[in-house]
Amino acid sequence: MLESETYKIEQTGGKHDDHMFKHMILTEEQYEEILKSGTELIKIAEESQVDFISVRKNNKITFKHISAVENESSINKSGLSFHDDEFIYDLGKGIYVIEESDEQALDNLKTYVAEGFEDDEILLVTGWYTGEYTKCVYGFQHEGYIVLSKNVDDGDICCLYPESLDEFLLS
Repeated sequence: MLESETYKIEQTGGKHDDHMFKHMILTEEQYEEILKSGTELIKIAEESQVDFISVRKNNKITFKHISAVENESSINKSGLSFHDDEFIYDLGKGIYVIEESDEQALDNLKTYVAEGFEDDEILLVTGWYTGEYTKCVYGFQHEGYIVLSKNVDDGDICCLYPESLDEFLLS
């Protein structure tokens, strides 16, 4: 770890005091400093004993999101939203998406869907988001995942379409 830096670390992956993971969140400036220094993220992760490293950004992105088919009418009506319940997912609370053009993130998403979805059909959602989010840059099968920190209005949803699980995995 660079000696001059203190990094934000959150407990994630569970409820209240029962967390499975540590998630480091860097500013864009901290991340750029790390890249310039040549320090490998795995070294920072090991020294800090974290499972995931993300970078906090504030931009406009074009995204893909996966949902259950039965959510189509709700998403069509009111967009994507997350509920601030007591469970915290691997990379924190928010809406999980990938950038539309990120092939590594798509591969990681396909692995997750292949292992985690029981339905034969999924709902692909594409759209735009402007605002603050975190993007995972280190962590087994999480690289490229983005966690949006606010809801996505229905006007920012471009397309919603059901697709068979097999078609998605082979695309």
